[in-house]
Amino acid sequence: MFNISFKNQLALARHIGRNDFDRAIQTISRGLTKTDTDAPGLAMIAQCHLWAGREEQALASAQEALRYEPRNFDAIKLVAWIFVNRSEHDTAVKFVRAGLENFPSPSTPVPRFYLWLVRVLGRVSRRLRGAENRLRNLGKSNRDWYDWARKYLGWYDQTYPDDRGQRPTIH
Repeated sequence: MFNISFKNQLALARHIGRNDFDRAIQTISRGLTKTDTDAPGLAMIAQCHLWAGREEQALASAQEALRYEPRNFDAIKLVAWIFVNRSEHDTAVKFVRAGLENFPSPSTPVPRFYLWLVRVLGRVSRRLRGAENRLRNLGKSNRDWYDWARKYLGWYDQTYPDDRGQRPTIH
């Protein structure tokens, strides 16, 4: 995570779970240091603003994160989504391409023994029910975004053909 204590990480999770995005933003803001390490925190603040329906603040926070860390995938993904949502496709496509170029490497799959253990414990504890599925789906959001981004670029290239041949390609 970013520069906040474990106690504040738990508080952050609780605030987000309760849709109290303003308190989540306050919790994250307390850990900001005005250095390059702030990028993940700023990207999370941007996501909280977006969940709260404040698109302009989300965009500003995500762009600030990108000033600290231009390759921050979460911030790139959020900015791309906002511009797509606004139908500003010429700007959006730049961020979609940047997102694909900076796509995070796949995470290591959760060991099968651990999944089995969580399944067994889920029969005893209400809190752990469903955790197995959540663990299996780690990284699914990014994979879904990747699939969407490829389709979006295909649509964009068909809709807005570039006769000059200057459009970069996906590898």
